[in-house]
Amino acid sequence: MRGKYIVLEGIDGSGKSTQAKKLARYLSNSILTREPTDYGTGKLIRQVLMEYNLNDKKAEGERETLLFFADRIDHHDLLIKPSIIKGKNIISDRSYHSTLAYEGALKVDTDFIIDLRNRYVNRGFIKKPDLTLIVDLPVNVAIERMASKTKEKFEVRDFLEKIRKIYLNMSDYFDDENIILINGDADEKTVYRDIRNTVRKELRI
Repeated sequence: MRGKYIVLEGIDGSGKSTQAKKLARYLSNSILTREPTDYGTGKLIRQVLMEYNLNDKKAEGERETLLFFADRIDHHDLLIKPSIIKGKNIISDRSYHSTLAYEGALKVDTDFIIDLRNRYVNRGFIKKPDLTLIVDLPVNVAIERMASKTKEKFEVRDFLEKIRKIYLNMSDYFDDENIILINGDADEKTVYRDIRNTVRKELRI
């Protein structure tokens, strides 16, 4: 039996990374991963995120978007596809939904990002998730949670509001996917219970 591919998404401070770890521990035969990855392009992206500022031009944003998709292809070829074929469940902390939300908030044309996603999905270079869970919560709550953390370029109130808006409408952008919102404005155990129940219901695992 082929494994399932589950993606957790959300703005910084949403708690999605913690929930991804919990879900990976819960599901048998699972692998926890993330984007950007720890492959060469992924490491470059992490460096870029720390060095860029909020005055990036559109062209810079599009180049960054292409880096994300290059890393995503490596992720698919080196980990996701072979693992799913072997029957392992993949739990990924972020995928191309993050690229749409974050780069879209930086005024990169969303159609540019969607076209890239469709092109690579249709050519088999990347796989659509079997289930995408978006952990949602108000921006002010997320900022309070991140108060003691190092800020990357995206972790600014106005940008987080724009990012959240895109996440809330993600099903409209990718209407061929199973995308479900999870209320992240609750205690950790409650959020985990909702995620676990949703996974059981949607994927029968």
